[in-house]
Amino acid sequence: MFNKLFTLFLQLCGKAAGDLEYALGVISHDLEFADSIIFNYIGENNKHKKGIYKAIENYYLVLNSIKKGREREISIKPSQLAYNKILLKKLTTYICIKNSIIWIDAEEYNQACNQIKLALDLSSHLNPDARGKLLKPNNIGLCIQLKNRDSELHAIECFENNIMVRLCKGAYTSNEYTNSVLLSRAERIVLLHKSYGGGLLEIATIKNLDLIMLALENELPVQLLYGFHKKFMDYPFIKKVYLPFGTHWMPYIMRRLKERIGGK
Repeated sequence: MFNKLFTLFLQLCGKAAGDLEYALGVISHDLEFADSIIFNYIGENNKHKKGIYKAIENYYLVLNSIKKGREREISIKPSQLAYNKILLKKLTTYICIKNSIIWIDAEEYNQACNQIKLALDLSSHLNPDARGKLLKPNNIGLCIQLKNRDSELHAIECFENNIMVRLCKGAYTSNEYTNSVLLSRAERIVLLHKSYGGGLLEIATIKNLDLIMLALENELPVQLLYGFHKKFMDYPFIKKVYLPFGTHWMPYIMRRLKERIGGK
């Protein structure tokens, strides 16, 4: 176990400890195979305006660095912007203008309901006629943890409102559910997604082969964490690479270590 954790630390250390210029350099020499890059400026639970506006600045810099040819996406934790809806709506609108995607990332379990409400609010902000026939392209996505007992209900709500869904196993609570239960839950959500016409679902995992195979069988995109992407480079699915960058790397790595211990 220690060797695995130490290996994880080495893989992640430095991966998250660069600025945007570093992250863009990584794309050009290490991630040319990826169909899409998902940028995440690390840091959460901002309490001060300086941290909030630094995060906003970095996301605008990401969007302004987008080059034609490959999709670029943003993954953001709402607490990083102190749940400031005005700033989130401005950022979301700019992301829409850039024809990109904003993902509402998962945080603590007690925030899951708040995050589905936020995703619905942002989607309504972009697509006021979301329940009508004239739908705009999907620009809002929500990360749903399979360990959340309401994950299926949240997925249905997303599918009904033209919100993309990223499924992950989840790692912020004790192992209340077995892997087989979580896989069954994921399979039911995949069936639900098909009943809504498809095109709104993807899988996120570090190395869970059951979820990888589920994605393969159902032709779903897979989001891979940078540092753990190479073993899946030859798999025939749409590959999205989650690329963290920034300076708050120690809390990030400690959280990833806890996820590994939790069996993600």
